[in-house]
This record gives sequence, structure tokens and C-alpha cells, in this order.
Amino acid sequence: MEDAKVKGEQKLPVIIGTGLSGMAISDWLTRARIAHIMIGGEPNHLPRLGESIDPAGTLILLRFYPEYERYYFRKKWISVLLGEYATSCNFGQNLNRIVGLKLLGFNSPPEFIHVDRVGFDNAFYEKVIASEYCQRMQALVADIEYDEASDSILALTLADGVVIRPSYVFDCTNHFRLLGRTLNIPLQTISAPQRVVYNHYHANGAAPLCDSVEMEWLHATNILRLYADLDGINGLAWLIPLGSYVSLGISIPMGDNNCSDADVMDLLITAYTRRGMAVGEHFPESKQVMSVPRQQYFFHDRAYGKNWLLAGPSYGQVWFPSASGVGAAMVAGYIAADIIDSPAEVGQLYQDYIVGLQESHTIFDRMILKHHSELTPELVKVESNRIVTENVKRVARLATIQSGKMGAAFGRVLLKAVSREGVASSGCVVYKTDMPDQTRTVFAEA
Repeated sequence: MEDAKVKGEQKLPVIIGTGLSGMAISDWLTRARIAHIMIGGEPNHLPRLGESIDPAGTLILLRFYPEYERYYFRKKWISVLLGEYATSCNFGQNLNRIVGLKLLGFNSPPEFIHVDRVGFDNAFYEKVIASEYCQRMQALVADIEYDEASDSILALTLADGVVIRPSYVFDCTNHFRLLGRTLNIPLQTISAPQRVVYNHYHANGAAPLCDSVEMEWLHATNILRLYADLDGINGLAWLIPLGSYVSLGISIPMGDNNCSDADVMDLLITAYTRRGMAVGEHFPESKQVMSVPRQQYFFHDRAYGKNWLLAGPSYGQVWFPSASGVGAAMVAGYIAADIIDSPAEVGQLYQDYIVGLQESHTIFDRMILKHHSELTPELVKVESNRIVTENVKRVARLATIQSGKMGAAFGRVLLKAVSREGVASSGCVVYKTDMPDQTRTVFAEA
């Protein structure tokens, strides 16, 4: 539909922001045949964050968005490299997984996926704005009229003077936190601020190297803890293969160094290469170095009000390597129509799901704080188990929202069972080996 001028007396749901959360909400309102307004511009083709997907996000995308299969890339493992230690966790099919997901109400995918967010987001946007139920406005919100007594947003004034009186407002402005700041919703930071630097690197050839059977690291999410004494920089990094290119990025403690963004990426490529992942050799063409000079991880005290929701990263943000972004956005879409009718009940369900992501954040926080000299095989094994356990919890929480009564009931039972420390064992294997041999060792055994 063409851009719309909205009359002040119209009472429609309004989505502020056209990132993945905003698009998912628009799509699910369309599925429910609910007319709505979406405010924001179209996505660009620059590198972005959030390409590694957790099991919950995988289940949602494969169930509800199979038409975007060309943007999905299968992953078999997660590898984590910590000093002289390396660990791999296999995400392949097994009977327990198949049966467990079936009890939760899901079909078990053969593998989990990465998502080419550049291609996916642009294709998804075209679908969303083509809907007869979506009125698109490329504008900025200049003012918000909020009634504290009723906890309701009464009006949105746009920069061009147009006034919208919404029935419901979805804040999808991510780290800008438009509603959180304007409504003075208390905010709690959950770890020290970070500097984030990332880029895409493309292969020279036309054939997707990520189809290679020789380089198994191209079928995994590869998490790397960099150390100043080993790599010249402290940080927590990720290497995500996406067909003909890889996404490479790092989160660095604020004020830890004065390296330029370009120098940070060079150090990161060198660090992965030293451990057996020759990124520069196979993916030499740089797209564009991107950075977030100050990334604060946080949660607001609440995610919802009488007629508003802080969706996805607008409510809380956790470590990017936790792979939670797409799942959080898609869950916001799934509950969009229901939360309009039952704002308190459904809002609490969504808030509980997102709050659960803090547990994964805590695991990655420990990774960045511990020096490699403090690590032991037992400690690495425990943290590896915790990473996988938290992914199981996300699927269980998803079942409480998205499955029928039986799946939701089993999800609550599973969530309680795996929440006890030491109960779940991931099957991850820990190796102690010289850094040049780490990748070969991990994937030879995986």
C-alpha cells in the first residue's frame, strides 16, 4: 500500500520501527486481518547483527516462513574457543530430541540455521508492505502523549504534524528505546558497556564455500574469546557462515583499547586464522566495517502497559553471541494480535520469555570476565552444558506461548526440570590443544 496520511481520529494499532520485530508484528497482524500502521524506513543492504539463530528462532522460521528457505543456512555445531581449550556441541538429530520436540508441539528440524539477514529482511519487508492491512508511513515520531493514570498512550505526533490516536503501540525502535525513555520506564543495566565492531567478508568465487565438506567450521556457529596477551585485544567474537560470505564481529569492553575499527577486524581475522579458520584466505572481500561505539546491555523493569509493548531489543538486550534476537522478534510477532485483546496476560507471557534470555547473557558475561589462565576442562564443560541447557529452556518457554495446551504443559515441566543446576548434560566435548590445531581437532571429532 502507498504511504498513508492518517487522520487523527483513526484508532489503529501502530508499530514504531521497521526492523525485524516491527516487520514480524506487522505480518502477524495481517494474518489476523487487523489493519495497522507501520512507521519507519525500508531496510538497507549493510551488514547487520543477529544472523545466528537459536533453536527457538529456527523452529519459528521453519514453521511459519518456509518460503524464505533460500536465506537459511544449516548449522550442525556450535564451537567455542577459549584460550587453549575448545569445545563443540552437536545439534544433529537424535531420538531424544525428536521425541522431546514432538511433545512440545514442534517438528524436529534436521539442523539449526543461520539467516542471511540482509536478504531475509529486505524480502520480508516487501511482503509486509504489500499487505492491504498495512499502512506504511516513512516518518519520525516527534511527541508522545501518555496518560500515566491509565498507563495508556493517547496520541503520537509525527514530525510533519500528523497526529495519530492509536489503539495500541508496539515500540520496535531497539536501542533507541523510544517508549522506554519517553515513559520513564526504569532500566537496569546487566553488564559493563561494550564496543561492537562487525563486517561481512565475501568469497571470490561464485560457488558458496559454505557448502564445503572439507571446512567443517563453515557449518557451525564459531564463538571465540580473544585475550590481550594472546591476540592483542580482549573481546568475545563470532564467526557465522552465510553461503558465499561470512559474518564476523566482536564485542569489546568499553575503553579496553584504542584500536580503530579496521584494526580490530584485522586482529579478529588473525585470531581466527591462528586457530585454524582461515577467514581472510577464503573470504577476502570486505563489505563495510560497522560499529556500535557504545552497546549497553539492559532490561527495562517491565515490557508492557495498558496499550503498549516494548518489543524485542526495545525491552532488553543481551550478548549478541547468545543468538536470541530473531527468536525474540518472531515471538513478538506471534503474540501481537492476542496482546491487543489481553494486554496484561499476554504481555506477561512475552516478558517472561524475554527475561529468560538473561540467563544466557550471564554465561557469556562469565566468558568475557575470566582470563584463560583461570580455565579448567571441568569449568569449560560446565559452561558448555549451560549454553545448550539455556537453548532447551528457550524452546520450552516458546512452547508455553506457541503450542497447544499439551505442549505448553510439557514445556512448563521441562523448564522446571532443566532449571536445576547440573541436571542437564549437553554432550559437548572439551578439548585441550595448541591453538593452530584447535579447529582441526574439534571438527575431526564432531
